[in-house]
Amino acid sequence: MGSFLRIILFVMILCLLLKTADYCLYNDNTYTRVMFHEMYHSEPIDVAFIGSSNVYRHFSPEIWDESLGMHTFNLGTSSQTPDDAYYIMKELFKSQSPKYCIYGINAILFLELDTYKNPVKNYIIFDYLKPSFNKYVYGYTAFKDKSLLNGWIPATRNMKKSSLKTIKSILDIKRTEAYQTYQYKIYEGSDEEYQGRGFVYSNKQTANGAVGKVSGYLFHDYEISERYLSYMKRLKELCDENGTELIFVVPPLPYASMKLQEDYQEIIDLYQKVADELEVALFPFDLSRPEYFLMDDDDFYDGAHMSGKGAERFSRAAAELVKKYIDGEELDESSFFYSSYQELLDDSPRVFNVWLEETEDGYRAQSLCGNGVSPVYSFQWSDDRGETWHMLQEYSGNSQIMKENLPDGCNMLMVWAKPKELSGETDYQQCDRMELE
Repeated sequence: MGSFLRIILFVMILCLLLKTADYCLYNDNTYTRVMFHEMYHSEPIDVAFIGSSNVYRHFSPEIWDESLGMHTFNLGTSSQTPDDAYYIMKELFKSQSPKYCIYGINAILFLELDTYKNPVKNYIIFDYLKPSFNKYVYGYTAFKDKSLLNGWIPATRNMKKSSLKTIKSILDIKRTEAYQTYQYKIYEGSDEEYQGRGFVYSNKQTANGAVGKVSGYLFHDYEISERYLSYMKRLKELCDENGTELIFVVPPLPYASMKLQEDYQEIIDLYQKVADELEVALFPFDLSRPEYFLMDDDDFYDGAHMSGKGAERFSRAAAELVKKYIDGEELDESSFFYSSYQELLDDSPRVFNVWLEETEDGYRAQSLCGNGVSPVYSFQWSDDRGETWHMLQEYSGNSQIMKENLPDGCNMLMVWAKPKELSGETDYQQCDRMELE
């Protein structure tokens, strides 16, 4: 056998062994796997949504289809950054010619955060792209500063943690009809469900009036990523080359999350600056007027993501407005959105959230509010872990309860807060609970 044939045979055997190892050692049972499979087998796509989890959890293709009269598809993936979005759209353009690309943008898209150093966000894209020059260019750019070996060979990612038990569990999943036929129901007993075309519906939601303390990064503590800005520009150029209009939509955020940022106007200004430079239409639903789209607490399940209920409400409102834009209607943006974050705060007679903190000698309630709001607090206690509640303090300006004033047997404390100016309005109440030792 000639040397050339030996090399060919060696490569074939090596590829077969790697493929077998990937199958046995790597659990790729993800929503993204199903999404890409559907993308490759989709009917003509008129509108593509791109972005991170606030896209694949917020943009319902079924609702957008109804409003636009077009076929839409959600290409969102976890922690998707502008470079990821660029290569995903390059892949889509190989077989599709969408009229519009709607980018669901948020502030962290422009920042180099530690969370983006986790290669999992790249694995779930690279693994499901079909073999092509685009796939391997993406793989090189995504993994060159992480691990090319783990990126390109899935089996190596969990090699050290592998055991006969884990291999058996992976093989049991991959032998199921649901896995082999890309069925929607991926996670049994989950509180969310995949509903097709990339959209994930969450059955979780924040109990109305119980947002609690919101934590997270502070935008002004980080530098803007020039790399991600450059990919935004490349994405716009890519869309222009393919006759696709790029549109920016900012999904809503809880009021408490925006107030956390201390100066949310910095983020709004960045959105507008990038949109202006790229000559892209911008729809800032984070600044929605309540008479147009009121963001309720139970429209979200945490400080950034919408519940399925909220996603459907948002999709309907956003699709109807984008439809007007596409049809060339003249839009008075001031009737839909505030002109600034300051205007939103001035027009918000609300307590956004309240939370309890333990002090040396008691418990103190803290809250975030709209401008000009004076919060008042009511405290209740329980001795049966929240089954029943007893009044400890009626609404007043006092925000602290001393430990010495708690009744015997108290094992849970609850605080309610609302604006003093709207003392009779229960719709504006917020609450938080704390279990006591």
